[in-house]
Amino acid sequence: MGSVWPEALVREFAERRAVLFLGAGFSIATATADGKSFPSWTQLLLSLAQKLPKAVERTAVQKLIKFQNYLDAAQIIWDQVPAADLRQKIIDTFSLKLSSPQDLYRCIIDVDPQVVLTTNYDKLIETALASLSKTADAYNVCLYNQGHALDDIRSPQRSILKVHGCVTQPNDIILTRLQYFEARRKFPAYFQTVSAVLTINTTLFLGYSLSDPDIQLILEFNNLSTPSRNPHYALVQKMPHSSVREALSRTYNIHFIEYPSGDHSKMSSAFSELAASVVDFRGARGIP
Repeated sequence: MGSVWPEALVREFAERRAVLFLGAGFSIATATADGKSFPSWTQLLLSLAQKLPKAVERTAVQKLIKFQNYLDAAQIIWDQVPAADLRQKIIDTFSLKLSSPQDLYRCIIDVDPQVVLTTNYDKLIETALASLSKTADAYNVCLYNQGHALDDIRSPQRSILKVHGCVTQPNDIILTRLQYFEARRKFPAYFQTVSAVLTINTTLFLGYSLSDPDIQLILEFNNLSTPSRNPHYALVQKMPHSSVREALSRTYNIHFIEYPSGDHSKMSSAFSELAASVVDFRGARGIP
């Protein structure tokens, strides 16, 4: 893939002014490297739709997914699938365990961000980082419905903010349009903290499609209210057209770095290159 990382981003991570935002593609890549499978957003919804009791509902969901209307498809699933069946399906899907931490997680340790944000429901990130860290309590984990996010960020420990909840609380995950709204209404301090983190720090999005309405709103608001000449960065699958990339870039102040669609190994190799560059930068300048 060659060197794709701007020196400015390497410096931001080396001097610990940058944070990571991890999406489903990150978990997919690490599970694949371990010989296991992990669902994409589309695959998850199609799988959950099989639990719908009526054929007409399954057809409606499939049509919505075809046109990438994921939130409405998820709303039908959440409202119509029996709660116990839905809960068990989520637990079965996201309780995946890896045989050992993959290299992508070792790269997180090397890059050493103060905060890792994720919309993933699984526990792969916190489990791997706890295993690789020198101390078992090196990372504080805070879900959107918990009240200690700001305290965590101000502590000496590293923080993992799980913006959409966790498989440990399957009834409280954020999946639908209404759940997005209710989460922001009930827990505004948490999302204000997320907004502050994304305002103050350079953010690198990995394995994340930027389709999440919460994060879109935060990034758009931040770009309007506190514009900066220093962009965020996103390592993403190749977009359908340069016009789409340019519009998203200007709307959210993000510099996009693309890799071939579906080839998550490219994401892995690129992130490994970034981690090595950050380590070298710190070594050359005596940064611990």
